[in-house]
Amino acid sequence: MVMPMPLLAIENSTDHGGLAILDGTRLVAERNWIELRPHRAALFEELRKLLDEAGLRADAFDVFAVGAGPGGFAGLRMSMALAQGLALPGGAPVHAVSSAAVIADAALRESSARRVAVVGDARRGRVWLGVFARRDGGPEHIGEWELLPDADALVGRLAAQEVETVASPDADAIPELLTAATAGRVWLRGARRPSAAGLGQLVQTRRAHDIASEPLTPVYLHPAVTVPPRFP
Repeated sequence: MVMPMPLLAIENSTDHGGLAILDGTRLVAERNWIELRPHRAALFEELRKLLDEAGLRADAFDVFAVGAGPGGFAGLRMSMALAQGLALPGGAPVHAVSSAAVIADAALRESSARRVAVVGDARRGRVWLGVFARRDGGPEHIGEWELLPDADALVGRLAAQEVETVASPDADAIPELLTAATAGRVWLRGARRPSAAGLGQLVQTRRAHDIASEPLTPVYLHPAVTVPPRFP
């Protein structure tokens, strides 16, 4: 069994970024911020501040945790590159888990539901959906990520997947759709964004249960947006 080790968690899938240091399951220090700049430079500034506050160097960690999304591609790509870069000199492992699983983990702790759906804004009237089942090692993603065109399609999928509870990191962007789609189900209202502390704790749980890392590839479910050329 893999025992908990000092860990740095990086969660940058939304505009609410976070970093956390855990010693086992104990939260040592964390920093949270709202990202206002498109180039996501706050991640590096906040990391320096976190390490200074904790009195640690970047090579002090035996494992790194990173949120894989779904979310903004720039933030996901940057956080994965940062985690891999910090881990490379000492050969420390990088453990990825979907940011939606972090939301589902918190939702399952709040409720007695067997299955939780995490629903996000995929823009242009679409939503993305991930369904998670309660397991000893943390939420298990059931099936595939899905892109759905409207509330009716979401209602059908929630029923087919026997979902009892719904949470969303984008509740402020799609409140009407969620209201329509969650009739008869528990909707954990408010934007349920993944936290770095929650990410780190979930990764420690998964490692203790010998659950392998997810691929170090951003989960990006927003449809591609094409821009017509300015000149013929």
